[in-house]
Amino acid sequence: MLGLRFFACRRCDTVVSVPDVPSRCETCEATSLEEITQELGDYAYFVAAGRSR
Repeated sequence: MLGLRFFACRRCDTVVSVPDVPSRCETCEATSLEEITQELGDYAYFVAAGRSR
């Protein structure tokens, strides 16, 4: 199974999770997406509400 990587489009604030680097943003067609996979590892966003780590 391929691991997902997270990419953000700073132009329209879209975030996508895909196994490979996307060539463009599917929302606004921007070509400069920033990989944010490493930044997301510690965010509480990925912890279920009401649960601690």
